[in-house]
Amino acid sequence: MTKKLLAVLLALCLLCGTALAEHSTLTIIVPSNSTYPNGFDQVLAKFEEETADTLDASLHFIFTGFDDIGQKVSLKLSSGEAMDSVFAAQWTSPSLNEMALKGQLVNLDEYFNNDAYPGLKTAFAQDYLDANSFVGPDGEYHIYGIPFSQTYSSGSYFYYRKDLAEKYGVTVTDEDGIIAYWDAILQNEPGMIPFTFLGSTDPLTSFVESFYATPTTKHNTYTGSKNNNIIIRDDGTAYYARSIVPALDEEYNQWMDDANPAKADPLWAYRIAKEWMDKGYVDPDCMNVTDFQGQFIAGKAASFIRGADTFDSIKSQLESSIPDAKLGYIIANRNMRNGEHSQIGVTYQAWNFACVPVTCENPDLVMQFYNWLFSSQENHDLFEYGVEGVQWKAIGDNQYETIPDQNGKTYNFDAFVLSWLPSMTRHSVSTPEDVVEYMRMLADPLAFFKDPGSGFSFVDEAVSSESAKISSIDDLAMVVKDGFESDIEAAIEKIDQKRENAGLDTFAAEYTAQFDAFLAEHPYNGQ
Repeated sequence: MTKKLLAVLLALCLLCGTALAEHSTLTIIVPSNSTYPNGFDQVLAKFEEETADTLDASLHFIFTGFDDIGQKVSLKLSSGEAMDSVFAAQWTSPSLNEMALKGQLVNLDEYFNNDAYPGLKTAFAQDYLDANSFVGPDGEYHIYGIPFSQTYSSGSYFYYRKDLAEKYGVTVTDEDGIIAYWDAILQNEPGMIPFTFLGSTDPLTSFVESFYATPTTKHNTYTGSKNNNIIIRDDGTAYYARSIVPALDEEYNQWMDDANPAKADPLWAYRIAKEWMDKGYVDPDCMNVTDFQGQFIAGKAASFIRGADTFDSIKSQLESSIPDAKLGYIIANRNMRNGEHSQIGVTYQAWNFACVPVTCENPDLVMQFYNWLFSSQENHDLFEYGVEGVQWKAIGDNQYETIPDQNGKTYNFDAFVLSWLPSMTRHSVSTPEDVVEYMRMLADPLAFFKDPGSGFSFVDEAVSSESAKISSIDDLAMVVKDGFESDIEAAIEKIDQKRENAGLDTFAAEYTAQFDAFLAEHPYNGQ
């Protein structure tokens, strides 16, 4: 457009009282396993080409780590920085729940079940939205984020280097094989970490419990954010555990399932975690790990645990990084591996959300983008798999095959932060059939039980001071849960005393009252 023509257009717009529409740039902040996804610029260029006459907007993505995504978003919000879409979840710090309650996120109710946004209306059913609503400043439940999921649970695979296992004659099919594999790594791969994880947020004890899971028949426990452990008594009332290790609380222990090994020995998982740390199976610097998957992909670690729903991404990243590597995997949870039914509690909530912060200047445009994204399979596939015919090609109705670039690299955007939707999911043609079967299992209600706290959201306004103090103390427990403490009993006792001094009884009373009120409307029926 020439300067003379632009001047004429501007003059005409002024005469008729209108202004030229400005091209907008939407800033989207998401966590990522890579500094910048391979081939992502091609996707953004294709998006602008496809939407030039409709949205007329560019997308500016800011990629950051999984461990600090919450803090970075929170800092930007506190400074009033303009952002358009931010990633948040129940597991980020601060959590989506906390951000919604503080009024930091835009209430998105009006954009769903709205004919003006047909893509969103078709993609997200009301019952799914209800399960993924959170309490806002008004004390009512609202939609504060677009939920992304593919199944009832992401499941969990123990991912390892099959090429190394084969090299050292180890077969990994169960927990014994996992230990044998770690021993082989220690003996033959100096400098390589046998098992990596985020020690600051994912307790090693939880992996122990998963590896050695025992079938149970009583599903009456609920763990909220941090260490808010509730058990439901036989009379239907709630009890809040006073110990950070709930099974150490006699009242809580009384109502536990007899099959739970923690009932007889509350610290069994802690002792195994300590043993793993002492033997060198885990990174002694795990508290400072920020990218555990990156360590594995780079060949610095020999194994880690991640959802089965990221299998294709992990496989492609590993093979791109280490050409001779083979990805090995087994279901991490022993109950799931053995095909036990009703052993995994789920809330039917997604674990990844795209939210609109209150600093966004044009929420309508942001939601128009997401409406476009879910308006067609083609739009969805652009971000999920890349540019069709260039970075991937369709195989049948629900499979796809990646196309490497001239450097042998494939598109590796982490789609679970932006576009996952069960009805639009494709499986890679290279995905083994047993992985596809596991994903089907994860979408089968028979494999799960409804968490008795599904839908509950605690509001800590009345005990905000106690909540903050207890939360900071709970962070200390990660050292014990990661296997660093030699005298486990003494360390737990010290933490429990600090929690008590911080007002735990007052906090527990408020938490219990709210949970009992929740149970009055959603009674626990042994689900």
